[in-house]
Amino acid sequence: LMGVLHNRHLGKRAFLGKGACVGLGIASRTLAAQAEEQERRPSSSVFVRGRCLVTQEGVSIGSQSALYVTARPTGTTNVPRAILDGSNGKPPPVLAARIPLEGKPDSFPLSFSLSDEDLTVEGAASSGEDGHYWFENQDLVVSARLDSDGMAATRDPGDMVGRAQYFAAKDEEVVLQLRGRGIGGRFVTAKAKKKK
Repeated sequence: LMGVLHNRHLGKRAFLGKGACVGLGIASRTLAAQAEEQERRPSSSVFVRGRCLVTQEGVSIGSQSALYVTARPTGTTNVPRAILDGSNGKPPPVLAARIPLEGKPDSFPLSFSLSDEDLTVEGAASSGEDGHYWFENQDLVVSARLDSDGMAATRDPGDMVGRAQYFAAKDEEVVLQLRGRGIGGRFVTAKAKKKK
């Protein structure tokens, strides 16, 4: 997940730029073509809009806290085969954003949008010839995590999480209610934290 998420200030163009493609030495011609296509697209295509709510009192928002929001297809039916092969058969996140909260206790309710600036590598791949991304007009599962230390790679048992479904046909704002992890989630994250 850490490789998928990026800070909004970096932007997709910096990640998919021709120089980065050549420097990585991986399919530079294909990635360069995708980067050029990104440049031609309008820069503010918003795919999902939503709000995150926290009703639990006493939620601590530290100076490093951040909200991670991701969106992925609800199923594998329309996911390109090459992408499924690279994600062990599971639909990967196609949009991902990190929203710094900077210790502001009044951060919630928080409105967000996921746009073409939040595309993951998988989301930006395999754009159709019509200029649309492969996941457009599909239902998406939108997930959010209020991360106490602001690091995507860490999972704390105390992090708050929420999930909702975005229905493409309705194109309505999604509302995510952030809650503490359930018993199973706290157990798994505590166990993973001890192993590190």
